[in-house]
Amino acid sequence: MELNSLIKRIRFLIVNPVDEWKSIEDEGLSIKNIIIDYAGPLITVGAITLFVRNLFLTFTFIATLFSAVIYFISMFSGIYFSTLILYELADNFGIEKNKRKIFTLITYSSTAFLLVKAIVNLSDQFALLNLLSIYSGYLLWIGFDVCFHDIKKSKIGIVLISLLLVFTIYILFQYLLSPLLTLTNSPQLFS
Repeated sequence: MELNSLIKRIRFLIVNPVDEWKSIEDEGLSIKNIIIDYAGPLITVGAITLFVRNLFLTFTFIATLFSAVIYFISMFSGIYFSTLILYELADNFGIEKNKRKIFTLITYSSTAFLLVKAIVNLSDQFALLNLLSIYSGYLLWIGFDVCFHDIKKSKIGIVLISLLLVFTIYILFQYLLSPLLTLTNSPQLFS
């Protein structure tokens, strides 16, 4: 996916999520394509904004690079491991046990969260914008309707658990990997 397509997908997911979810479902992209064309570039934007911010805060180059790499690993891990856990729990939630669909759902519904983090990474003054990450919950809600037409259990429960998984795994990886930064001048990871 080229840059224009990425921007168009993000814009339509934010502005017209119902139609965009239908378009995403119709495409039926593989997990590999979603990582390469969507998740990877979007997470990379957040890593770059964190890198730029920490460079201006006069951290060492190595510390700044480490913080960006930890950010990327944490964000990707949040999406990837949430997919694996939700896949294993699919029968309990009454949804189809389809790893591609679950990964698609988790990745694209994380759009608002990833965008907001990319902006907030630039400055602590934007921290209040973190509240806009809640829109990812709405994207997930709509995505469940499109990707899994007849959910047999409580949709509210599935959505809340899915969101909790993504955010918790992201924070857990940030916490587990942050000691690496003490070796390199410790730029702040949490905005």
